[in-house]
Amino acid sequence: YYDYSNTLVGGLTRIDVRDDESGADVVWTNPAATTTVPKLAAGSGLIHLIERSVASDGSATYGHLAIDAETGETAGASRLGADVRYEGIQSCGAFGPDGSYYQGTIAGVVRTSAAMDEA
Repeated sequence: YYDYSNTLVGGLTRIDVRDDESGADVVWTNPAATTTVPKLAAGSGLIHLIERSVASDGSATYGHLAIDAETGETAGASRLGADVRYEGIQSCGAFGPDGSYYQGTIAGVVRTSAAMDEA
């Protein structure tokens, strides 16, 4: 049994290699606690993922986040629910022809539309 009320540690960091290859620089960080492999939509420049956040009472809530690849800011969010069924399976999602985002979870597949609340 896994306790899904555990807070995830981590986040996303964009690191760019310098043109002269003399090193690399951190461009941005975002604290999103992803339960999936983030996926870049090259056309929009948004990185999509499923995030788990944990409230002070220990309940887990899941949501679909879109993060701007240039700035690292959360550009949109869509709440999925407060049920472990939305826990991601550490896999990469897929985009449908209409821009919908499909993501595998421990209970199946969820679909979120491109219409997300702006963060």
